[in-house]
Amino acid sequence: MDIWNWVNKLEDDLKEAGQGEAARIIDRFTDDVAELNIDKADALFPEVLALSRSLKNPWLEVFVRHWHLRNRVGSRLEGESALATSVELFEFAHRPETMECPQSVCVTQDLSGCYANIDGPGWVDERIAVCEETLARIDASWNCFHCLSCEYAEALLDDDRPDDALAFLQQQEEKITSTTADDCLSIHNFQIKTLLNMGRYSEAMELFDRTDELAKTYQWQKNNQFRSLLKARCLAGLGRDEEAMEAIPAWSDLVPEFYMDWVDASKLLLNNSSERNNWQLGRLIQKMLDHVSQVGAHRHTITLAVWHAKLALARGAVWTARRSLDVAYQHLPKLNKVRGADLLLDSLKLSIDQTNDNSSLPVAADQLLAWLEQRAGEGESRNPEEEAEWLLQATLARPDDEELIEMASSALVACGAVAQAKSVLWTFVETHLSVESVLAYRLLDILLDEKSDPSSQSEIVRLADAYQPTLPAVALWCRIKQAQHQANWPEVERLCKQMIDVVPEYRGPRMMLAEVSMQQKLFQQAIECYQQLVEQTDEPRNILWDLMTAASAAEQWDLVRETAEKIDIKLTPGEGEINEDWGWVRLRMDDRDDEVEYYGQFIGPVTAKVLQLAAPNNSQCYGDVVVIDAGMLETPPEDEEQRKEYTAVYRVVHTLKRGNYGDSWFIDGVMPSEEQYQDFVDAIEQLGWQIRVRSSTEYQLTDAQNPEAEPLNGIYFYLAAPANVTAAEINAKLLELTESWQHDWCWFTLAEKADAPDVERHRGLIERYGL
Repeated sequence: MDIWNWVNKLEDDLKEAGQGEAARIIDRFTDDVAELNIDKADALFPEVLALSRSLKNPWLEVFVRHWHLRNRVGSRLEGESALATSVELFEFAHRPETMECPQSVCVTQDLSGCYANIDGPGWVDERIAVCEETLARIDASWNCFHCLSCEYAEALLDDDRPDDALAFLQQQEEKITSTTADDCLSIHNFQIKTLLNMGRYSEAMELFDRTDELAKTYQWQKNNQFRSLLKARCLAGLGRDEEAMEAIPAWSDLVPEFYMDWVDASKLLLNNSSERNNWQLGRLIQKMLDHVSQVGAHRHTITLAVWHAKLALARGAVWTARRSLDVAYQHLPKLNKVRGADLLLDSLKLSIDQTNDNSSLPVAADQLLAWLEQRAGEGESRNPEEEAEWLLQATLARPDDEELIEMASSALVACGAVAQAKSVLWTFVETHLSVESVLAYRLLDILLDEKSDPSSQSEIVRLADAYQPTLPAVALWCRIKQAQHQANWPEVERLCKQMIDVVPEYRGPRMMLAEVSMQQKLFQQAIECYQQLVEQTDEPRNILWDLMTAASAAEQWDLVRETAEKIDIKLTPGEGEINEDWGWVRLRMDDRDDEVEYYGQFIGPVTAKVLQLAAPNNSQCYGDVVVIDAGMLETPPEDEEQRKEYTAVYRVVHTLKRGNYGDSWFIDGVMPSEEQYQDFVDAIEQLGWQIRVRSSTEYQLTDAQNPEAEPLNGIYFYLAAPANVTAAEINAKLLELTESWQHDWCWFTLAEKADAPDVERHRGLIERYGL
């Protein structure tokens, strides 16, 4: 049973009702979850949830809330923090109006997964029971039969029953293959994971290789990341470390769902090469530990903390080991069943207590910074984990030494010990509230960086409140940065004006006011801010560029010319709008939740014209005249030859004029004769329409009606017409221009939009040529 059928039909109905954007939002939401765009998915969730409720469609609400939990319980590995939401959805999905929704079955996976995150081994019996109950309601033809089978097998793994898990997965695979033509990739992936847990690396590698071609048909990042880690574990287990390091995903791409798989791969690599156990590895583990602790994944927290502590002991970082043990003990009472975790932690505590702690200061506290600097100058590599313990001891002896405390906080942050860094900074700040210190801003920066910690926002308020009686300017800056962090532009504007009144000589709030004025399209206010900053600044060149951006957005061309002259930019004499040819530029801009980039032409110091069609479903901007921020987004290559080929990229901040082109449409098919194609292009140009060819010269197609013939050269491209040309008119013109060709082109989406009578013909072309 395809549990997506009803969703696809709903989206078709929405499109037919003129609500195509609503259908696209649903698709974009599920795509973001599967592509591991976890922040984007979280940001979009309120919109799709509101859509489901506005449509009064409880099935859609189950679907949306399920995918939200796939993001939270799945990608984010949330445990106790998602339990109430998981239970609420389970109850909602089993009401009379939602019970028949296919995704009500999937909700079982959410609840089981949440308990697995909280304490997998401690909730084994309950997880198995709920999976058995739900599997009994469906058969192998259901898509979620695969997911629930994997949930069941994972529970068996958590119960230290890998043989049973392997046998169960084999049984489920046989049910699927005997009932449907579906592949069993998710089952195979868990078979590989089970074999790896059993140390059967050769068998796991053999199964991985056997399923590799099948896996390539699943391009979702969720599958790719899991497969990459399975491969890395296989290779590391076989001693093929260099290949394993190539397979393992970059840390910056890793999502919490796969932290424990990353740990398993890293353990194998460390067995083969202990020099990898360094403070940089410790920092990554600390980041994982902080996350799983924060989201209430209690068993994972203890597992990670124990490994972190053992590695720290092995590299002599006793303070790291102690801190990890403290975290583990905090989560011990929160397990559903202890299952030996208490004995494990007691044994670790004994090992730490018996370890010789060589943490005494190498020199006197007042000489430590100079000594560390001297060591670095002599070629000694810096080790923040080693230095942090010395620095912490020195701060106890010198609690008023700002430089020492700043260095200690930096070392702690480098090791991932952010909570401890904050504690050190808070101690100083709260005892020095009458003195403006760089440490207050250091603390503020750390709090602003903690995007995933909800308590950081209340700590910023606490910091501002602490300074309010003694240094109101510092308090205001804290509130300004918090409002900026929350994208509350009116509040940023209000607070900046208040701070300018308090300390008019400070440039920071005026610069911030200029930036937020640009954000709110208050260009005259931005111009006034930049003009005042020019007066306040000895070297105002960069500010003059910003002034030109604001003046261009306000279309004050005399001011643009006057400002350009001040920084030696030669413009063609004249008045009014500037329209010159200064070569190619790449223009980066936001489009809905995505960032897109188009080629354009500079027509002024900070203005350009977009000369590239948007992709279908993106907002059309061909022919738009835009204003840019003058700061380059990329550093040009140093090599002189590469610089000749390089096109600089800038961010678009405002659109001055629209090009007035409609949506782009995707057209695909067999390349006609050279003469026919040129006639087509000439006709399109005469109409004032635009084409953007996307296929390469190697693109070829096979005609299913003549399969023995040689492959045919193909072409696909985007086409856009002026906004006043309807889809029906475009459809009719394309039919007219291509009617005499041997092979028809396909423009399925355009035909649908035009409500053309031959939509099915286009569907047939897709099948005939494999488009």
